[in-house]
Order: sequence, then C-alpha cells, then structure tokens
Amino acid sequence: MTLANELGEAGYRRRQIDTTATVTMENVAAGWTMTQIHLDVVAMVPKVAQCDFVDAALRAKANCPISRSLNANISMRAQLTQRGALVRLLPRRNWTKAGPGSLRGKGLRRNGAKN
Repeated sequence: MTLANELGEAGYRRRQIDTTATVTMENVAAGWTMTQIHLDVVAMVPKVAQCDFVDAALRAKANCPISRSLNANISMRAQLTQRGALVRLLPRRNWTKAGPGSLRGKGLRRNGAKN
C-alpha cells in the first residue's frame, strides 16, 4: 500500500503491484524471532521510468509503517513488468524513419504493422 501511495504522490497510477515476502525466523535467546524479510515486488505502472519506479520503491520501503515497526533486516528487489516500463533514452519526437519495425508518427511500429 505504501508503494501505491508513493507512486500516486509522484503522479503515476499503478495498474498492478504484486509483492511476495520471504521471512527468515531464528531461535535466538529470546525465542523464535523474525530476523530477516526479503520483499520481491513486481509492478505494472504505465508511463513510469525505471529510475522513478526504483525511487518510489525505496521511499516506500523506508516509510512503510509495518517495516519500521519490525526489528528485522529487510531487503527488497523491485522490478517493473515489461508493459509497465517507459524507456527515457530519447526525447519524444515525431519520427519519420520508414521501414519495418521503425518509429513513425505516434509511436513504435511492429514489423509489418500498418498505421
């Protein structure tokens, strides 16, 4: 929920966020204790750049009230699904290069696709 909130505050609308928590418990002097938690987060967030997504995920990990209340080492791996990532390598332009699989007009054309 904290990741969804962080993305929303950054101006992104998440389509889906799936999180799996793997918990390690150890029998220490005080008894069985949660010592480590690893979070695997996979999200579909249209129009978000990878760097913006990672920033939001790190803020969510740091600001999560549940994470802050636990006395455990918490690690996380966060990734965007293929459809959720927007590559920010080139500025938006009206591309005119012709040919199969080229950019033309409003966006990327697949091989053999018609406008």
